[in-house]
Amino acid sequence: MDPSNPVYVDLPAEDPDRERGMCGQLMAHMYGTQPAATGWHTEFSSFLCESLGFTQGVAPACVFHHAGRKIFTSVYGDDFLTTGAAEDLDWFKQTLMETYDLTESARLGPGPADDKTAKILNRVVTWTENGLEVEADPRQVEKLVRDLNLEGANAVATPGVKLTKEQAASDIELERSTHSPFRAVAARCNYLASDRPDVQFAAKEVCRWMSQPTTSSLNALKRLGRFLEGRRRLIYKFGWQSVSCIDVYTDTDWAGCVRTRKSTSGGAPVLGQHLVKSWSSTQAEVALSSGEAEYYGAVKAAGAGLGFQSLLRDFGIQLPLRVWTDSTATIGICSRDGLGKLRHIDTKCLWLQHMVRRGRVEVRKVKGTENPADVFTKHLANAKTVDALLKLFGCEYRSGRPDGAPKLRPGEGTELGASLNVVDRCYDKGLSADAQEVLEVEGSAVKDLVERDGYTFPAVNWEGCLVPEAWSYKQLCLPHLVAAMEATFPVAVASKGTVDADHVPEPCLLEQRGMEMVAREVS
Repeated sequence: MDPSNPVYVDLPAEDPDRERGMCGQLMAHMYGTQPAATGWHTEFSSFLCESLGFTQGVAPACVFHHAGRKIFTSVYGDDFLTTGAAEDLDWFKQTLMETYDLTESARLGPGPADDKTAKILNRVVTWTENGLEVEADPRQVEKLVRDLNLEGANAVATPGVKLTKEQAASDIELERSTHSPFRAVAARCNYLASDRPDVQFAAKEVCRWMSQPTTSSLNALKRLGRFLEGRRRLIYKFGWQSVSCIDVYTDTDWAGCVRTRKSTSGGAPVLGQHLVKSWSSTQAEVALSSGEAEYYGAVKAAGAGLGFQSLLRDFGIQLPLRVWTDSTATIGICSRDGLGKLRHIDTKCLWLQHMVRRGRVEVRKVKGTENPADVFTKHLANAKTVDALLKLFGCEYRSGRPDGAPKLRPGEGTELGASLNVVDRCYDKGLSADAQEVLEVEGSAVKDLVERDGYTFPAVNWEGCLVPEAWSYKQLCLPHLVAAMEATFPVAVASKGTVDADHVPEPCLLEQRGMEMVAREVS
């Protein structure tokens, strides 16, 4: 305990000093008190670094790396997730048990005595011959469908449909008695969305109206429930692979909200074909142009990529960063110096120009009809589109229930939830209809061409200059996995200029880690 920050508690009823109006001072940390978490973090991090020779992460302080034994571990509360060779894990376990009470819940591995399924932070992780598979806790979908009274209901092909202007104009607020039940179920959707990229945008749209639920938002929530009733399981497949770069895909739907005219940005950092994170978020400001909205989305993607890069660096892994966008304006802004005609863009976002100029971030162009980040920014029109985009990220739907997953307790649902009772493209064999049409006419219809890094690309006129456009490709994989990537997708080339100090945006989550890393390098 820190003597400069004492913690006092009420004495139990049987203590005679309680009647005298006295209280107790803690001599050790007690679970649930404010200093307990900080004290525990200081305790185990000091033990790992000073006694066992681990190196603590700089970006996230909850990751540790033992260079000699090649052990990587991350700590969440009092849960340790560790990877390494069997003999090194035995050493780590034995050493921890000499100091702490320890229970090994599971050890995944290829051996006959190793576990093949484990529950990690309520996610189900399965070891297969081809790699690891991860999926969300199945109870979340089961409880959500049960709370909406949609068990056995007819499923729908997509998680949502866009609200029309007429529907928004005639929308009415729900009765006050249904506000809390709506929020309870919407919050569960938001929790589930972190493990379900197919419903992230739909869940985000539902949660935007938690403060004042309406009939339209309730209908959107019910549709999301019907979609999940038909597709309860989504599997992340992390196959064995080698990678040489971090790739972040980003897309923005400009002024997509018919009520506020705010834009939605979405993105996904991937390693090879492994989807490691994804997001769908409403931009705080109303963008005056699609170029401005797309550029803000690219800034967020670059920040998240730099944060993930710093995380890997704490594990001793050095990888360059690529950001993929379908915005011609973003490529143009990154290829010049300063605001130009876009004087309304917040100057703090111009740090991306500096990152491109310094070679810290590479920005590449992909066609808007072939951007895999589409799934995070808009309601897609059909199941084929959803399936094809998820397949690019190494995800697939399955039926049934995972082995070893915890069971949902029987009941009618939560008190709040149960009271409710409640881009149009077609992908065919991995190739979108839009892309197929472009392929048929591209060779003869291109009027302007521009050369970039020894390759020729179609050109688009943007603010008086020719900006290279990407060629179409068969969408059988993510763009960065295409063999002819350099010749298919142009890269943003920074303007010649001095490298000044970076304009650091207000950080958030992974972006904060990236910005902190940049600030340290500058200093």
